[in-house]
Amino acid sequence: MPASTRLQRAIPIVQWLPAYKREYISGDLLAGIIVAALMVTEAVAYSGIVGVPVIVGLSAVPFCLVAYAVLGSSPQLIVGPLATMAVISGSVVVSLSGGNEQTAVAVTCALAIATGLVLLIAAVLRLGWIAEFLSRPVLAGFVSGLVILIIVGQLPDLLGVKAGSGNTVQKFIAVLEELGTLNGLTAAVGITALVVLFVGRRLAPRLPWSFIVLVLGIIASAVFDLSARGVAIVGDIPSGFPSLSIPSITAADIPPILVGGVSLAIVGLAEALSVARIYAIQGGYRIRTNQEFVGQGASNLLSGLFGGFAICGSLVKTAASARAHGRTQMTSLIAAALGLAVLLGLDQLLTDLPNAVLAAIIINAVAHMFAGREIAGFWRVKRSDFIAAVVCLVAVLLISTVYALLLGVAVALGSYLYQASRSHSTESAAPGHDSVTVLTWDSPLFWPNAQGLSDRLLDLVAEKPATEAVVLDLSGTTQLDITSTEVLEEVQGQLARQGVALLVVCDHPDVVHTLTQSGFLTGDARCFPTVTAAIESVATARGS
Repeated sequence: MPASTRLQRAIPIVQWLPAYKREYISGDLLAGIIVAALMVTEAVAYSGIVGVPVIVGLSAVPFCLVAYAVLGSSPQLIVGPLATMAVISGSVVVSLSGGNEQTAVAVTCALAIATGLVLLIAAVLRLGWIAEFLSRPVLAGFVSGLVILIIVGQLPDLLGVKAGSGNTVQKFIAVLEELGTLNGLTAAVGITALVVLFVGRRLAPRLPWSFIVLVLGIIASAVFDLSARGVAIVGDIPSGFPSLSIPSITAADIPPILVGGVSLAIVGLAEALSVARIYAIQGGYRIRTNQEFVGQGASNLLSGLFGGFAICGSLVKTAASARAHGRTQMTSLIAAALGLAVLLGLDQLLTDLPNAVLAAIIINAVAHMFAGREIAGFWRVKRSDFIAAVVCLVAVLLISTVYALLLGVAVALGSYLYQASRSHSTESAAPGHDSVTVLTWDSPLFWPNAQGLSDRLLDLVAEKPATEAVVLDLSGTTQLDITSTEVLEEVQGQLARQGVALLVVCDHPDVVHTLTQSGFLTGDARCFPTVTAAIESVATARGS
């Protein structure tokens, strides 16, 4: 691979920035403004979840965005604060800080650094194959669950009611119970913004409706003094440029911080890859999993070193960017510049933004990602995929994102293993050799279906007592495990005691090597390259 190509793969901005097209700038600029508004307001909110000063959340914004824009493989994925990440970080911070704010900040930053290091180590070890367990049905169920989770989480701000606790279903029930106490003006502002966004998209899809609603919301809030009428607004945002530093933690805190870093890396990577892959499919481009480890690892590392908390790829911000026609990582660079401007004191621009308007923008951004029609289609094509998607979706709502993903993967793998264990075989007679039967195994041979193969061979001989040899065609198998070779040895012995020879057809080097090392192929025994060659060997043995 040429050095220039290696550089472009290692540092993607080297490839996309020189090829940047002018016609992209309007969409990327508007998307950058929307993303910055979301990032700043979410950073403020999530700082409270983590239990640290607001400046900690804001410090994560510009540096993680720049790091991913330089090193990430997706042109559309936006990284930033996430509620789930904030909750996990907050749980570790509470257990280690003892209520001390300085310690809480140090632990928060150390968690971000640990998350970054875990992801970078995974990149060095090239563990991207792990992500291949995220099948399309699992991704569809996971993302759809996240969409519902996010929308339910925004309802209290949209309607002006008290937020509940518990899982997503419990939070939704709490919202319904609080409807009698909703703030009428807040609900009117939020629902109006939501209607304008959805209707505007249909009537004039090319207009940047998220930006329009954002600006109109700020203007209306200032002109009509909505905050004085009970409408919650973003309010004052502290400023100040963060400095590069290594958090001071005790040796005793290192193990729980590392465990927290692994948890954050898993959760963050799960959401980021699911979102990135969905948009890659829609956009017709590819993402590289190992490069995602690098991009998101570096983003977390820089966030922690500059006093911020752990981040990951975000469905909300990516969807908002795509809705505003953001096409490249220039969106992240623009949002980073605006985030830095907020840190330097230009924070008053968002002060009057109603939380209800922000909630409407978030709901509109993610609603189209719900894959209900696609999941329903799985039922018609393959019901096991439908079940995997639904299990993943329900688990997101009732349990947690981490366990939801694990359950979805487990169901998908369980279905695959079940299907593999019920693999079919094709039986045929050897031309001119009535006492020779050919059994073609129609799928790879491995431990779940090995015993099924043994039973089929023995049944075959029992059904045809005149059989002198069975040719087993394993051409579809490219590798064998220990269980499979042991089963083959056992059935070979059983057939031999009945006077029946077992000849194996497979010329794949790995299969031949495994059979040789296991002792299955001894003396003159060998694997035949074709069924014809195996049949001819039987005829030759008879002639001799």
